[in-house]
Amino acid sequence: MTTGEVTLNILDGGGVVSAPLNSVQPVIGCATAGPIAQVVATRSIKTLQDTFTSGPLVEAAAQVILKGGTVLAMRATTNTPGSSEAVTFTGTGTSVITESGTPVDDFYAVFKVTTGGTIGTSGIKFKISLDAGRTYGPELSLGTANTFVISNTGITLNFAAGTLVAGDVAKFATIAPAWNAAGVDTCLDALNASQYSTVGFGPGHIVGPMSVGDAGTINTKLLSLGSTPNNVFSRWLVEARDAIIPVAFGGAGETEATWMTSIQTAFAAFTGLRLCVGAGHYNQPSAIPNAHAGAPRYRRPGAWAVAAKRVTIPPQRHDGRVKDGSLDNITIDAENDPSDGFVYHDEFLNPGLTAGRFMAFRTRRGRGGYFVDQPMLMSQPGSVFDILPKGVVMDVACKIVHDAAEEEINDDIPLNPNGTITDPAARAIEAVIRGNLKVNMIDTGEIVDATVVIDRTVNVRATSNVKVDVTIFGRGYVISMTVNIGYANPFAATA
Repeated sequence: MTTGEVTLNILDGGGVVSAPLNSVQPVIGCATAGPIAQVVATRSIKTLQDTFTSGPLVEAAAQVILKGGTVLAMRATTNTPGSSEAVTFTGTGTSVITESGTPVDDFYAVFKVTTGGTIGTSGIKFKISLDAGRTYGPELSLGTANTFVISNTGITLNFAAGTLVAGDVAKFATIAPAWNAAGVDTCLDALNASQYSTVGFGPGHIVGPMSVGDAGTINTKLLSLGSTPNNVFSRWLVEARDAIIPVAFGGAGETEATWMTSIQTAFAAFTGLRLCVGAGHYNQPSAIPNAHAGAPRYRRPGAWAVAAKRVTIPPQRHDGRVKDGSLDNITIDAENDPSDGFVYHDEFLNPGLTAGRFMAFRTRRGRGGYFVDQPMLMSQPGSVFDILPKGVVMDVACKIVHDAAEEEINDDIPLNPNGTITDPAARAIEAVIRGNLKVNMIDTGEIVDATVVIDRTVNVRATSNVKVDVTIFGRGYVISMTVNIGYANPFAATA
C-alpha cells in the first residue's frame, strides 16, 4: 500500500494550517516571449510585459493585477500561431491595403484615413483602432513609407501604389495564437511541482477558447493533480469560443442562435467538475495602452471579468451576487453595441446556456451592466458541485484537512487491546482537524460548521491506517425568491 500519505476521497452528494490565498490566481495562456511552463509570480504589470511582452496571457493577468491580485503567470507553448482574416475596404482610394505578420492577440483592427494623399508621398494621415472602432489612438503620419507596423500587435499594414482618400476605411480581424491541451498540462505539472502548490491558491484561469476535447484532457489532468500523492485541489475558469468573426471584419459571421446551439451541442455530453466554462464575449478595457491605438476596449470572454473579480471576493461568494454590482470590467455602449455586428449574449433575454452548464451572463432590470447568471461547473447533472463557489469551498476544505491530517503521519498513538484507536487519541486528532477548519473556514464565514469523526472500529495495528470522515456544512445561496404582495383588506375586523 502507499505509505506516508493522506488520501482524501471527496464525496459528491496540531501544526499550523492555513487556507489557500484566494487573491492568488494562476493564469495560463499564450504570450510572445518569456519562459515556457514556468511560474512567474507578480503583482506588477510591468513585470508581465518585461517577461512575456504581449499576448492574451499578459492582457488577462494584467486585469487580475489591477484588482489587487497576485498572478502566477505561466506561458503555454504556442501550438497554432496567430493569423488574420482578409482586409475589407470601404472608400474611393486606389491603394490596395493588405496585412502581414503574426498577430499576438485577438484584434478587430480599423485603419481610418483622416488626410488623403498618394502612397510614397508625405501627407497621408490616419488613425488606428484595435477594438472595432470603439476607440482610436492619436493621428499618425504615413510619411513616404508604404508599410506601417502597429505597435505591440505583430501586425504590419502594407499599402500598394495608389492613393488614399480621407474617409477611406480598412478593417480586418486577427486571431490570437493558441495553445493545445498538452501545453496546458505541462504548465499544470510545473505549477504542481512549484512551492505554490504547497502554499495554495485560488481558482485559476486558462486563457483562450477551449474545445470539448481539450476540456476533457485538462479536466483529467486536474483530477489527477487532486488525487494522492499530489493533493493539489483547484478549479479553473475557462472559455468557450466566441461567435464567428463578423463579415465586416473578414469572417463568415454567425447568429447568436447558431453559436449557442453549436457550443451547447459540443459540450452536451461532457462532464468536468474542475472546469467552469464561461460563454459570451463582451467589451472590456485593456489594462495596457497601445501607443498607436490608445486605450482599447477589446472584445474579451466574460470569464476574464469573473477571473478579475474572483481575487476580490471570499471563496464561498457567488460570482453573480447582485449586492456586489455588475461586472465592472464589462463596458456597455447602449447606442452602438446592438448594431455593431457582434453577439452580446444576454441569458435573461435569451436563456439556454445556464441549462447547458455554462457560466452565462445576463442583464438585470433596473441595474446597469452584466452579471453572472450562475457560475456553473461542468459537473454531471445532480452533482453537489453544481456551481463554482461550492467547488472552491470544497477545495479549500480539502487542503486544510489534508495539511492537518498530514501532521499525524508516522506518529505513534495508543491503541486498545483489539488494535483499534483509543477514544482519547481519536478525540485529539478530531479536535486538531476540526480546529483548523474552524479557524480557517467556520470563523471566516466560508462554511457554517464541520464534523470530524474517526472510525473507532478499524484495526489500526493491522492496517496502520486511521479512517476519518469529515463533513462540511456549506452556506446556502438565494437563487430565487417567491414574494406574495397585495393590498390589506379594508373590511377586515379590528379589535
